[in-house]
Amino acid sequence: MKDRNGPLWVLTIGLVIVALILATKLKTVSVSQEIYGLRDTISVSGQSYVTVDTDKAEIYVAVVTEGDSALEVQQENAELTNDVIDALKSKGIKKDDIETYRYELYPRRSYEGPGPEIIGYELTHTLKVTTEKIDDVGVFVDAAVLAGANRVERVVFGLTKERQEEVMNEALVMASDNAEEKAGALADNLGVELGKVISVSESQTVYRPFDYYPGLKVAEVAAEPTQISPQDVEVSAYVSLVFEIVQ
Repeated sequence: MKDRNGPLWVLTIGLVIVALILATKLKTVSVSQEIYGLRDTISVSGQSYVTVDTDKAEIYVAVVTEGDSALEVQQENAELTNDVIDALKSKGIKKDDIETYRYELYPRRSYEGPGPEIIGYELTHTLKVTTEKIDDVGVFVDAAVLAGANRVERVVFGLTKERQEEVMNEALVMASDNAEEKAGALADNLGVELGKVISVSESQTVYRPFDYYPGLKVAEVAAEPTQISPQDVEVSAYVSLVFEIVQ
């Protein structure tokens, strides 16, 4: 004899299982909303540009010597470089602010014969001179060239570490103010009210020193003092803000 209630019993069990699964899912959704919550927000980005006076300069001067042998050019270069360093120190540059930036010795070759032939050597010793006396950059360049430097590669006007941090913080504040103004304008246009800031991120802070290439010749320096004027530098900042919309 067959049990007529069998299919009904199976159906009942199935409905109970489905109900349990739905209840679990609903509970999960409820917990997720309780923890994370869906909020209406406005996302904006702000930017700022700050132009400031430089308070540091880096001067790159080089002594280039040529000769028949590597030892010859090395000895001559060493003597001239020491003269340049002494001249800079006599103008008030500290020893710790003079460092070797590049030191390159390589053979000079001729290709006129059946094969490459070494006909001499060339040595370039580049010094990096750091100073906060930016009004005297021309004086330092003249002193270096008159003492034996025969190449002025470039002068970099920038900011000291302390000043750089100060200006970057200023730029970040201005960028966040710019972002807040944008958010306020959007909120007014949409007819909503801004709530608290729920997310802040610094997208980028950029600091660009100014490179100056004098292109000086010894004859020009000897005839008239070099005038190198300090250049301003620009610091830019980018900030992203997310505001909650108050309903």
